[in-house]
Amino acid sequence: MRVTGIVLCLYDAGTRLSQEVVRDLEEYLEKSRGTAAPWAKARIFSTRIRRNVKLAECPGFGQSIFQYAPKCPGAEDHAALAREVLGIRRRCSRPASPSMRRARRGCWRVMRRRCGPDGAAE
Repeated sequence: MRVTGIVLCLYDAGTRLSQEVVRDLEEYLEKSRGTAAPWAKARIFSTRIRRNVKLAECPGFGQSIFQYAPKCPGAEDHAALAREVLGIRRRCSRPASPSMRRARRGCWRVMRRRCGPDGAAE
């Protein structure tokens, strides 16, 4: 198993704590470079999932954030993360497994509904 990346959740750019967590993670990952640790080649994804009450509410209604509140910051952040991750996976030379292809199709369907076929935000 190998860790590809780390997603920062409940992120609030206005707090010193969030900035310290990012700095600490960057230092930790840098120290692990060249070791056999599963996270030695991991990166911190640039997309941050901001603190958002809708993200906490949607499971209680049995819905994804895209069904419950598709225009909230939490949905926007998750769509941006999906685009970022899929962009990384596309550059990978190894062919995707059938389950990965199904997951990609699901993510792209959600983004097409939200952003249109060209991926541009409406």
